[in-house]
Amino acid sequence: MYISYKPLWHTLIERNMRKEDLRLAAGLTTNMIANMGKGKHISMETLTKICETLNCDISDVIELVAKMKKLFAMFLTLCLIFSFSTTAFASSVDEREVPVASADFKRVCDQVFEGKGEVYNANGIDITNSFLTRYNAIYQSGNYDAILSGCFKEGISQLTGHKNIVPDVTTRTVLHPQYEESVVHLVKQNGFPYDGKSWYLVVTATGSYGYQDSTNEIIDFPSPTINVSFSDLGALFSGSLDSIRTTKPAINSNKTSASFTVTTTHTVSCPIPGVDYVTGTLGPFTNVSNFTIEV
Repeated sequence: MYISYKPLWHTLIERNMRKEDLRLAAGLTTNMIANMGKGKHISMETLTKICETLNCDISDVIELVAKMKKLFAMFLTLCLIFSFSTTAFASSVDEREVPVASADFKRVCDQVFEGKGEVYNANGIDITNSFLTRYNAIYQSGNYDAILSGCFKEGISQLTGHKNIVPDVTTRTVLHPQYEESVVHLVKQNGFPYDGKSWYLVVTATGSYGYQDSTNEIIDFPSPTINVSFSDLGALFSGSLDSIRTTKPAINSNKTSASFTVTTTHTVSCPIPGVDYVTGTLGPFTNVSNFTIEV
């Protein structure tokens, strides 16, 4: 026998919840969600948290399945790979017609339209001016979902937003301005399974640095705090951050800016199309975020 989390996924669908919603409400880690997506065992403490959060019975979370049923399901999976197109399966599981803009995406979008951000296409070319022209009317109407949908359709790779907070002072001294920089990466799956499925992640860098007000120079730039969030994955999918690497911030020669790079690698747990009890993994996907903080 082995444990299946199929009842839990059905419970989430019935309550219109995502895996990320459950993770936040129950105080779980991304690894716990990813392990459940892979059919791995979880502790009784974690199981209790889920039941208490959802106010449900244990039978609404897990069930025991015979190993032969699992083997038969795996056999069916292999047959499906060679017999069917996965496009129809993907559309049946992921029925969202319009991507949903998260609060992070809206914040970065606002910064772009306020002149505090840039937009890049798949080739890394800055297309901010043309982007502002095309989407200004939509932005004024407040339809962030339509902007996000357009970004996916046009193959836009990322949006970058800047926020630099300099404290007010009456005398010249050493300041410690705070900054908040975000990069939105639009990700799309190519190939089996779920060819064409898309989602996005937001990489946000925050921190403060030493700034000499009398000379207008950066004198110290500590390593930033990095936060990564996944959006628009759908109820049956969950993102897992596998690695994150941040380079040491480098202050430029005239000491008016500092740059660093954040490289993230993530995978997405997903159900195998058309077969119960079997989960798969999309990825890994690697995204590079370049940050430049200017005084």
